[in-house]
Amino acid sequence: MNGHPMHGAQVCARCQGPLEHGDLRCAVCGLAAPAMQAPAQQQIQVMRCTECGAAVAYSAEHQAPKCRFCGAVTKLEQPTDPIDQADWIVPFVVTPEQAQGALRKWMSGLGFFTPGDLAQTAQVEGLHSIFWAGWIVNANAWVSWAADSNADTWRSDWAPHAGVAQLPFRNLLVSASRGLNLEEAQKFGPYTQLNYAVVAQ
Repeated sequence: MNGHPMHGAQVCARCQGPLEHGDLRCAVCGLAAPAMQAPAQQQIQVMRCTECGAAVAYSAEHQAPKCRFCGAVTKLEQPTDPIDQADWIVPFVVTPEQAQGALRKWMSGLGFFTPGDLAQTAQVEGLHSIFWAGWIVNANAWVSWAADSNADTWRSDWAPHAGVAQLPFRNLLVSASRGLNLEEAQKFGPYTQLNYAVVAQ
């Protein structure tokens, strides 16, 4: 379609195509639009951790940092219950070299669409250990049960059976972190060697 843009409308500096408010690039030739065309809401303040370097978006409107994962505004929490202190600590038994070897082994098996030399050429900036908080639970449970069964009988007719069973539970790991559900916490079980636990100082 021939014609000129409306009077006063901004146009692309290369092809003279019309630019709408909020355009980052020209829809015709792809040239980057002037910086003034960028929406104002893209200008955000960022709070960065001085230890790990993680960034948190800061909302000047709410005067509070926003969650990096879900975008909700975070707030300072002041728990009413006393803070539990760790009684035992399970130290790490994997050396940094073993951890890096496990990482490269994992990278070598990512599949067909990853570079074949990824495990050898990837530059690992660093691996940092993270402590996970949990409770060790021991319990004895008495379970009453009832069922229809043909067990312990010489005839084929089923009959009702009932009884009480004692089930001991030892060294159950229960997450003390809100970030892990029960299923995720149970995956730590095979890798947590409680016999290495030492008294927390």
